[in-house]
Amino acid sequence: MVSEFGQSLTGFQSLVLPKSRTTINCSPISTKKLHLLSAIVYLTVIVWVIFAIYSEGQTSIIVCPSKIVYHISCPGCGVTRATILLFRGEVISALALNPNVIFSFLFITLYPLVLIAELVLRKDLMLVIYDYLDSCLKKTILFWGLLEVIIWIHNILNDI
Repeated sequence: MVSEFGQSLTGFQSLVLPKSRTTINCSPISTKKLHLLSAIVYLTVIVWVIFAIYSEGQTSIIVCPSKIVYHISCPGCGVTRATILLFRGEVISALALNPNVIFSFLFITLYPLVLIAELVLRKDLMLVIYDYLDSCLKKTILFWGLLEVIIWIHNILNDI
């Protein structure tokens, strides 16, 4: 009885959902909002990195709330400098400065590729990736939390 209900629901979904959709939107965020928010974040990151590259890190601007309020480095402190090092080819130095540079690099390089793939394939890949990452993070939150605490301790000890 349950399997019949599941099969009829799947048939109903194929009638209701547009052909361009690859998955059912189970996310708490719409595709339009996800694109808008991610584009704003992406452009902010790109502008910040370009500013940092041209000022060669010699700016005295501190944007970290933890550093401003508590005078303690957060897990994200040093990611801009590490990103600049990574783009200059100094991979080991970048990872030593802040291992979170991996996420920065992946976001900066893969985001435009995902948008292009969405346009070409006419699929909601961004939403699929968002749902996948959301489910993975929920399953491994303890690991990622511990990793960020270790990076935080690293940043505090090295006064980054």
